[in-house]
Amino acid sequence: GFVFFGSSTALGGRLEQVADKMVAGMADSCRAAHATLTAAAAAAAEGGQSSDAGQHTWAHTLLHMADAPAFMVLDLSRVSHVDATGARTFGSMFNALASRGVTVLVAGLSPDA
Repeated sequence: GFVFFGSSTALGGRLEQVADKMVAGMADSCRAAHATLTAAAAAAAEGGQSSDAGQHTWAHTLLHMADAPAFMVLDLSRVSHVDATGARTFGSMFNALASRGVTVLVAGLSPDA
């Protein structure tokens, strides 16, 4: 297909929605992991058994994932042409996503597009 201002704007809006869900999901996971680790520490401080080791490992993994970079892969292999306004809109969209901590990787775009 052909990417122009209107189609790139619609696509950009959708990508921003997906990125926001990704970032929110990571934040929710981190809060859950923090709560799990806090409860385990409290149980250990009271002389009790800490929570399940598997759950403890899961919580640590989620906390480390919060520091991991977030990526979105945009497959443009079906795009035959991108006009100047579409390219400019993509650039703005990629910058907006980068400000959310999400890096966009473009795949499959023909050099002739």
